[in-house]
Amino acid sequence: MDVIWIKTLLTAQAPMKYKECREFSEPLAPNDRLEVQLNKMGLGTFSISDLPATDAVLLFVVGRNDVLSAAASFESHVFTPSRSAQVAAIDAYKGSKKSTTNILTYPIQRSPTRRAASNCHSAQLCP
Repeated sequence: MDVIWIKTLLTAQAPMKYKECREFSEPLAPNDRLEVQLNKMGLGTFSISDLPATDAVLLFVVGRNDVLSAAASFESHVFTPSRSAQVAAIDAYKGSKKSTTNILTYPIQRSPTRRAASNCHSAQLCP
């Protein structure tokens, strides 16, 4: 799969494989478009309508629109700077099987050298 941004082939080194993740550092802006192709055939275009004013990371997930066509569907999430951990759970599965997703946090094991912090979980920064 290839991803094109303003006439720039982001996947120039090699097309992306199924379930592959990549990081790109392009300076995206509102009204930019990401075109997705498979073997030079257009699967769809993702339009960026708005972005935060601060530096941020865009998670862009390409999935199947349905099980009968090659058309792509898109899901996205913007991670803004934060001292807390951030998680995005995106269900891109289009099949008939059902499942559930559980996101859990676990308390950090306290040690004598670590200052106790109330309600401190592994996803938080604990001084």
